[in-house]
Amino acid sequence: MAEGYEIVEHETECGNPILVLRRKGSPDFLEKMQVDRKSQDRYRLIVQMVAKVQFHGPAKFLGKLVRLLDSGLSLFELKVAGKVIRVMAYIHQPYGGYRIVLLFDFNGHQGSGKIPTHVMRRGKELAKIARRSLEEE
Repeated sequence: MAEGYEIVEHETECGNPILVLRRKGSPDFLEKMQVDRKSQDRYRLIVQMVAKVQFHGPAKFLGKLVRLLDSGLSLFELKVAGKVIRVMAYIHQPYGGYRIVLLFDFNGHQGSGKIPTHVMRRGKELAKIARRSLEEE
């Protein structure tokens, strides 16, 4: 896979696997949440939200749970409704035949609508890696 990263699958209770980008040999952000007692609720909320978006398709939730950040990179922000929990994601073909790859989680921007520059930079870098990784498959 691209640049020392790999895409791994997480099995979920609903039967839809969730794809996550991680560094080779390191746990991804979901794996870290699963073992941290304080983060298990956050993990559950993220998995439920992603399962819902995957089941119905990202296009249905545009402007609600899904926000396009960079159309050239297919970089999206996924939101947990009613919470500050956000997930940066690469969505391959968001309007049909899509594949969602989670990149990392972060806390929301409290109504400002702005994502910090360093978070956007990291999201763009990882979206490029996720794209290359899927193209290599």
